[in-house]
Amino acid sequence: MKTVIAITTLTAASLFAADKEKVFSGPQPGEKVTPFEVRVLTAQGPGDKRDPIKAAGDRPVVLVFLHGLERSMAPLMRVVDHYGADQKAKLNTEFIFLIDDPIQGDRGLPRVVNSLKTRAQVGYSLDGIEGPGNYGLNKECLMTLVLAKNGKVTANFALVQPGIADAPGIIAAMAKLAGDKKPPTAEALLARQNPNQRRPMRRPLNLERLDLSTDAARQQAIRKLIAEVKFLRQQQPTNQRPKPRPKRPNTNAPKKPLPGAVPTDGRLVGMLRQFIQKTNTDADVDRVLTQMKTRAGDDADLLQQACDGLTRVIFVNYGTPYAQKSGRAFIGRHSKK
Repeated sequence: MKTVIAITTLTAASLFAADKEKVFSGPQPGEKVTPFEVRVLTAQGPGDKRDPIKAAGDRPVVLVFLHGLERSMAPLMRVVDHYGADQKAKLNTEFIFLIDDPIQGDRGLPRVVNSLKTRAQVGYSLDGIEGPGNYGLNKECLMTLVLAKNGKVTANFALVQPGIADAPGIIAAMAKLAGDKKPPTAEALLARQNPNQRRPMRRPLNLERLDLSTDAARQQAIRKLIAEVKFLRQQQPTNQRPKPRPKRPNTNAPKKPLPGAVPTDGRLVGMLRQFIQKTNTDADVDRVLTQMKTRAGDDADLLQQACDGLTRVIFVNYGTPYAQKSGRAFIGRHSKK
């Protein structure tokens, strides 16, 4: 039993550490949102192209980018959809799938739309699996929410494993954007789906509240963890997911830090987002690299920030083959590391 308790305690500690690790996806608060195109989806099939940013006009936007779809995400999506519908006069809420095969998207996603029964606009990005090039969306995040007003991001939620536990923070950010001082709770929003169901919403297990002070308490904690694992297994992805995510090898091994770094200079960050667009021509790549060198000028710190940023995006294989080659050449000429 002591071995099981030790393993359980270690697992809980690992989960705490993972929970505190910051994940980035999409433009951050204060940065600009730029226009992009999606293919509208309805239960009847694919529709016309539209630009969510232009369609919103002067209203704030809530962009929900989806790299996949799992059962455990559905309650959170419904909460966002219900509250977005409540505030539709003040907010434009959009669900945007990120897929690599438009033909499969046209065939399969309308069935998903019919199953979800969303009231918000639904579509898929015409920029492919990576989404709009200058948005810098992280493929590790099943869901990325970008909230913006007057063309600038006010809040960002990068969710690797999204669930109903994320709902309070998201509702609060949407309410602030809409000027709603008394937003409903997640429970109240979910209850609208089935008002006759009296069973309360199941809350996820709070690992921080597990009592590990005595043997009896630790045994009770193990039982709670086992019950939580059984429940989560029931929520595993079904064939609704547009594209399965590859399994990570040796997930218990410590993560190696990514080489390079995200620039602290906002203009260089914007240039990097242009640099990684898959639609870039060779001339576009050369232009962006020239702009980065001009921005840095004789400032050694800015020039190193540019090199570190290029090192990061090249390592994760963003951009065209020509961009990868030219970026390495830029680093070779200018990096002091």
